[in-house]
Amino acid sequence: EDRKVEARALGNLAMVYVKSNDGAEAIARYRECLALMDMTAGNGFDALKKKVLNGLTLKCMAMERLRDARYYCEQHLRSATTKTNVDVLTKRLQDIGDAIIDEGMRLSDGR
Repeated sequence: EDRKVEARALGNLAMVYVKSNDGAEAIARYRECLALMDMTAGNGFDALKKKVLNGLTLKCMAMERLRDARYYCEQHLRSATTKTNVDVLTKRLQDIGDAIIDEGMRLSDGR
């Protein structure tokens, strides 16, 4: 039970950092929250885990940490249970992939 409270607190703290535009701290707290949930067997964290994965994906995208964003989006997609969520996450994953390709092209062109 203590881990559940701690995980929720870390998720809430991450949101505070998101709202204060401190992306690096938000990502760090989201990652701590995710690690804590992963350590807790039979945790019942499904909804919180999806929120954390979504937050990580969006914040990594905003900070152009595209490979991290892809990783978290893929994890989120694996846990999606509705067609709407699968569709949204699939589209987001495609957008991230396109951005990674664009980034690679800019780097190869020296831009």
